[in-house]
Amino acid sequence: MPKIVDHDQYREQLLNQCFDLFAEKGFGNTTMRAIAKELGVSTGGLYHYFPTKQSILESLLVLMGSRDVEEAVRRASVSGAFEERLKLFFEFFLDNEARFQKMLLLSIDFLRSNDTDEARKLVDQWANFYLRNMEHYLELPRDIAQLIMIFFNGLVYQARLFPKNLNLKGQMALFSEILLSFLREHQNPVNRLCRVCPFVTDQKSSITQGA
Repeated sequence: MPKIVDHDQYREQLLNQCFDLFAEKGFGNTTMRAIAKELGVSTGGLYHYFPTKQSILESLLVLMGSRDVEEAVRRASVSGAFEERLKLFFEFFLDNEARFQKMLLLSIDFLRSNDTDEARKLVDQWANFYLRNMEHYLELPRDIAQLIMIFFNGLVYQARLFPKNLNLKGQMALFSEILLSFLREHQNPVNRLCRVCPFVTDQKSSITQGA
């Protein structure tokens, strides 16, 4: 009796292996033939699931992004207090910093080896996916969600350069304190001229109380 293959599961398995391979060798330095050899599949079999190397990366970004959002949402309810959601969101980043580092380096390597509008659009779509979900999860406008993302990217890059001289938890705690202080200050009616206020719509949040 022929073996029944779950193609979706097998495709996801291949993507997981490709992620580790890309992270280790770089996107630009890896050919489809090398991927097939490393994964222990035929080149034809690999092309059956992914017509190009870029299609592997595109599927990989979608898979990783979906997983991250699902895991972040599982950690806390969207209806929780803002401070608690922010705390859990930052803890999620710290727990997965190593993977985010690989994803950032992979996207940079991809753009270096594919300096095209199509490549830029692909990376932009991936970044915007995280931004949209951060806006929804933390109930923040895009400008502030983007500020958090910029901080995360910078922290990941700094950790890559100076792993022994960086206290990730300490920097995250400091940034959280600064961010909350900023949001509370702009919640003050005196400061409502700020073009991105109000920040939080969650009525249970202490930030919005007294607005």
